[in-house]
Amino acid sequence: MLTPQRFALAFGVVYLALAAWAADVGEPEFRPWEKVKVKDGMCFVPDQRIAMREMGDLAYRNALRALDEGRETTFTTDSAGFRNLPGIEAPSVVVLGDSYVAGSSLRDDETLAVQLGQALGETTYSVACQTPNSPSLYLSEPRFAKTPPRAVVFAPSNRNVQPFGLFSVDWRALQAQPKPVPTAERIRDVIASVERDNGISRRVRSWYADVSYRLRGHPEVRDVQGAPALVMPAEAQLCDKGAEERALAEVVASLVTFRDALAQQGVGFVFMPVPDPVQVYPELLSAEEEAVCDGLGFFDALTRSAADAGIEVVDLRALYAANSTPYLYRRDDSHWTPHAVGLAAEALSARLATPPDRPSLSVP
Repeated sequence: MLTPQRFALAFGVVYLALAAWAADVGEPEFRPWEKVKVKDGMCFVPDQRIAMREMGDLAYRNALRALDEGRETTFTTDSAGFRNLPGIEAPSVVVLGDSYVAGSSLRDDETLAVQLGQALGETTYSVACQTPNSPSLYLSEPRFAKTPPRAVVFAPSNRNVQPFGLFSVDWRALQAQPKPVPTAERIRDVIASVERDNGISRRVRSWYADVSYRLRGHPEVRDVQGAPALVMPAEAQLCDKGAEERALAEVVASLVTFRDALAQQGVGFVFMPVPDPVQVYPELLSAEEEAVCDGLGFFDALTRSAADAGIEVVDLRALYAANSTPYLYRRDDSHWTPHAVGLAAEALSARLATPPDRPSLSVP
């Protein structure tokens, strides 16, 4: 039988052990993206190779381990801090974009640049990070001015399409500079981490979310082709924002400026906005979301206005609608599947193989 002193000692040891276990208040690393991304920056730490089991971002943010698909993945960055295998210096085609092109939720061999390169039989390179202004990242790379590619593809996700200014700066030096963080903000971040990201709270949140989902369902879970899938809210996909709210005229003007800058180097330009799930699967919308999103048609206006401005446009929606089974987006993540990437690569390779004097193409 334990004496009061021994009980107090045992309790203290267990308490300290639990406290130490729960003291993990660093940034969660549920996928390679969090491990390799430059803190407070846009892109990735150079010369990295991460192999790990990743969890989908929607499963993590909703703490729903019941819908976590779990994938073994690899994520490799080159000496420039972009997601490419090392040694690519003078690519024939450069693909620009955000996390879709960078390949969040994809292995190294599944990214758009890799699959497009395989379809074309040419060296293809990815310039993509967590930014809507990857055109400026391209212009900031001196090697592309010295040895221009034959073509540049800009493939932002629909929800990240916005006007962008063009500039050429040493963005690596800028993101390497430490940013001062006010003391109050530091304290707030620590408190948030203790409440949300330590070992104990993560497990409690996950247990509660899974039990709640089984008992009552979840507002972001939809039945897709007979199986549950986490889907970003329609509001997060910006389907409630029309062309004027999203500054369509300024977006097209940005695209034209970038196309003209590339043309001065003799570089072709193709614009391929990547549809969000609601553009391909309108049945995912609830009645309330459908009422808000119906009739705004930003994606229609974007592709039409860009083509009218003389920009080569690849519109994936009809192609995706015709190949909508299996589901083209991750069931536990906000990004596309390798199959969806492969379809996009085929569409792009058909366009890039077209002689430059052909008219703009919208893939059927």
